[in-house]
Amino acid sequence: MSARTRLIISLVAGFDAGLLVLVLLLIFNPGGLLAGNVTRPGENNIRLAQNLTNPTPVFEPDNGPSLAFTSPVGGKISPLRTSPLSGPIPTPRPASSSQPVAPPSLGIIPARLKIPRLGIEAKIEQVGLDKQGRPDVPRDYSNAAWLKVSSKPGEIGNAVIDGHLDSPTAPAIFFNLKDLKVGERVYVLDAAGQQRVFEVVETAVYPYDQAPLDRIFGDSTEARLNLITCTGAFNYSTENYDRRFVAYTRLVN
Repeated sequence: MSARTRLIISLVAGFDAGLLVLVLLLIFNPGGLLAGNVTRPGENNIRLAQNLTNPTPVFEPDNGPSLAFTSPVGGKISPLRTSPLSGPIPTPRPASSSQPVAPPSLGIIPARLKIPRLGIEAKIEQVGLDKQGRPDVPRDYSNAAWLKVSSKPGEIGNAVIDGHLDSPTAPAIFFNLKDLKVGERVYVLDAAGQQRVFEVVETAVYPYDQAPLDRIFGDSTEARLNLITCTGAFNYSTENYDRRFVAYTRLVN
């Protein structure tokens, strides 16, 4: 055995096993040991999976809805759902003894509206008054809305149903209401299918702030149903249509 070989053996024999491993790592891979960021096998895959299942949330600014949309009537409309009338409605008074009183069974809680010639067949929501005392409007553009403080369709008094002219993207349920003619029929049904039939006796267009509230909502000696929607030109400063269309009808069956 040579003197060099005996020297190496004596050095190895004098080292602790752990120290020997350290020396060998320093000799053969000094960069990996000293870098302090050793990636274990499969660790990159684990990190990738964590990023996919727990992505960092990205927050984008919310500027709210646009205040104007393209309208099927040739202008722009507001997405705000405003009342069809500009002021509070009169409170209906109880029928006096001189007024005819219809049997309670004639009045129904409306659930569906049909106007066959116009292709209108819609659900009817029930709405109250807004904070300004004005009739509220349906939540869904494809629905109409019965004002609960008005009479029930079929009973003595003025029942009132309103609906939107259009939505931000398309015509709404009463887009063609302006084409309704005197003598045409309007059908109202309750949830059980009971039907009340009304005939159009008059149509009218008013400036939005000059609609005759007493005539539309006030007392009547007949069973009436009045249909209301917006019409006219859209006013960008007030975000409102400048006219209101009303169809007056009376019970015939």
